[in-house]
Amino acid sequence: MRLVMPWAAVVVGVLLAVMHRTPVLLWAGIGLIALGAVFFLVYRFMAKRGI
Repeated sequence: MRLVMPWAAVVVGVLLAVMHRTPVLLWAGIGLIALGAVFFLVYRFMAKRGI
């Protein structure tokens, strides 16, 4: 589950950014994409260390 959530955040972020109706949804989509990318890297680092 820990590895699926960043991908889900990126997918939802892309959908929000592409099909935005208001600027708030655009920025929310960009934010979700960024958070998903950061957490993907963090979780990979944690998996390498056995955390």
